[in-house]
Amino acid sequence: MYGQPVFWRETMMPARFLFFDVRITVVLFPAFMHVRIWTFLVAVIAMAVFVWLERKGVSMDASLRYLRARIVGRRRSARGLHEERLAVDFGNESETWLQRERMRVAAHEVADTPGLWASLLSALGLSSARVKRKSTSHTSRVTPEAAVSGPGASAWLRPDVWPRTAFHAVRRAIGADRGKG
Repeated sequence: MYGQPVFWRETMMPARFLFFDVRITVVLFPAFMHVRIWTFLVAVIAMAVFVWLERKGVSMDASLRYLRARIVGRRRSARGLHEERLAVDFGNESETWLQRERMRVAAHEVADTPGLWASLLSALGLSSARVKRKSTSHTSRVTPEAAVSGPGASAWLRPDVWPRTAFHAVRRAIGADRGKG
């Protein structure tokens, strides 16, 4: 048995209908059932294409495989495209990105810090509706570095408050990190 040729593979002939491959009946059957000129034209064109490809040495299997691959496209998954999971990129949570975001928010806080005149009007109660908070010192200007690490820094800007990944955020939300610094 081993080392011998497989006889059934050598003697098997593809099924034929006249001088066509048997799969041409998929085109011929509707042409005979739905007697219209266009169905006969489709059948004749399909038969002519398959005869031409067979004369060139391309089997009907290969031509149908090529046609199916062209219709489906390059990307074919085993379970279908609707079952594929989307790739998740946590690259935006790198330290450089976090630092850039902290600096951006700090710059907005610097821009929102009222000047001397607005602080004076606010202290007298004559401020416009836009300036609501009181300044701690008469000419306090907050630098971006101080906004990140200073005493008045927003809580979400501090690295120990902002989790590094979504995984840590979920763990904190469900209380799994309780008791850990």
